Amino acid sequence: MKEGRLVPLSKNKGKDIAGLKDIRPIIVRSHLAKILEKATLAKLETLAPHLLATKQYQTGFKHATSTASNIARFIE
Repeated sequence: MKEGRLVPLSKNKGKDIAGLKDIRPIIVRSHLAKILEKATLAKLETLAPHLLATKQYQTGFKHATSTASNIARFIE
């Protein structure tokens, strides 16, 4: 679970926040959490093909594929 500090920013510089429509909420997270998340994602992306063991014609959740790829194979 990601945790951070919620900071409301005004959409209009220099004006008071009158209502919820006038704010832009952002989440401030620690730098360490961002680094760990990127490192974990990079490791998962390298392991994903081996962990998923997907079939040749499966296109969902695979890099650079779409349903159009299967349609093109079907038409050929």
